[in-house]
Amino acid sequence: MRNRLAFLAMVLLVGCAKEPIHEGKALSEWLEALHDRNDDRREEAAVALGEIGPAAKAAVPGLIAMLKDSDEALRLAAAQALWKIAPGDTAAVDALIAALRDENADVRMHAAGALGVIGTDSDQAIGPLAAALRDPASTVRYHAAHSLLQRAPNASGAVNALIRALKDEDVTVRIEAADALGAIGPNAAAAVPALKAMLKEELGDPRGRAIAALKRIQADK
Repeated sequence: MRNRLAFLAMVLLVGCAKEPIHEGKALSEWLEALHDRNDDRREEAAVALGEIGPAAKAAVPGLIAMLKDSDEALRLAAAQALWKIAPGDTAAVDALIAALRDENADVRMHAAGALGVIGTDSDQAIGPLAAALRDPASTVRYHAAHSLLQRAPNASGAVNALIRALKDEDVTVRIEAADALGAIGPNAAAAVPALKAMLKEELGDPRGRAIAALKRIQADK
């Protein structure tokens, strides 16, 4: 009798457990579709799992594998999904770092963005993100700078790269670099001359960010 009651209780618990639903399909269906033989269905599944978000954490291993696919549309979908699904998770860090060298700029951009929220408890991605500040695509450089900002004040290893980024041709990259240096704080003291030079910019926003960064870096002086 006791075993029967235990079984019934288990059935009730399973029945009460509701899977996330996206576009009429349950999480388990999207997870299965991630391994479909049809590339279009796999891409659709990756996008859907990204929309489900952190509740789709079980998809991370499959998405990591997808980041290495020969189809760039699948790699892009995987990078986008990991950015949304895996904040705080460390499992995808190595694959995302490798994706910073992808031939597709959109894949590199999403990998750079994802590394701002994934694996933030270690400095493993600091060097690769600093290197991404030299990427030929300004969108990649912007997201690399923003991810270093998100990782501050533990991004002191990227100070020299961020100082170089203060002279980037794209104003949004310059602004993010200044914000990141300010967030790093006194450990970014080497950036003071470059930030003071930024005060001569014609645009007001970069000047304002440079002033804010200098205040944070020189807070103890």
